[in-house]
Amino acid sequence: MVILSDVHVGAEHHDEKAFDEALAWCADQDAAIFLNGDLIENAIVGGKAPGEMILEQTSSPAAQVKEFCAKIQRFAKKGRIVGVTRGNHEARSRREAMLDLCELIAAHLDVPYLRIGGYVRLATGNQVYTGGIQHGKSGAQNIWLELDKLVRIYPEAEFVACGHNHALAAKEVYGLCIGPDGRERVTTRWQIRTGTYLGYADYAREAALQPGKVGSPVLRFDGKKHHMSVDVSTLSWL
Repeated sequence: MVILSDVHVGAEHHDEKAFDEALAWCADQDAAIFLNGDLIENAIVGGKAPGEMILEQTSSPAAQVKEFCAKIQRFAKKGRIVGVTRGNHEARSRREAMLDLCELIAAHLDVPYLRIGGYVRLATGNQVYTGGIQHGKSGAQNIWLELDKLVRIYPEAEFVACGHNHALAAKEVYGLCIGPDGRERVTTRWQIRTGTYLGYADYAREAALQPGKVGSPVLRFDGKKHHMSVDVSTLSWL
């Protein structure tokens, strides 16, 4: 499964070439896809500094929705989209005009809409995997703090993932549990930051935020034995 997050279609610094390459790879691999919010830029007349935000987008929100759906439609037709969450950029219209663009995208694609986020269950072969996915909210420099919270609120999740801060990273964390045989054993869980397709935008440069790679994490699930891994290199670009 590939998590597409913080795509920002319609933003001046949207990396369309990398996004199209990622979609081509997903199609070639017949990958499942999760759409994790901020799919479009959605600068509107409202909120803080609307003029500046609008000047940094290249098309209207309606055109952005159409463009994004056109690019992703082929995966929906094949039943390869797991779900959609709402990002803070789409929430602008929801907050100002009660218009939830991610709900409309999910309805158009006929895929589950998870709103802020939640549990997902993925079946492959004879194995079932459980994760917790949210768009995210924190912009803290420590990219793992928010994921530490998600580990606590999704105790059954084998992986937790969130976006928002545009970091593309993953790590394993360990704990202890009691196995079916009654013995103590070590557990492994993944924490994942889900990346972006926004280049080094003006607001990031102005705030002296560190630039980084664009791209998406690739989650691989074994269908025979219960094992998963996370790759943050295959779909990444500088």
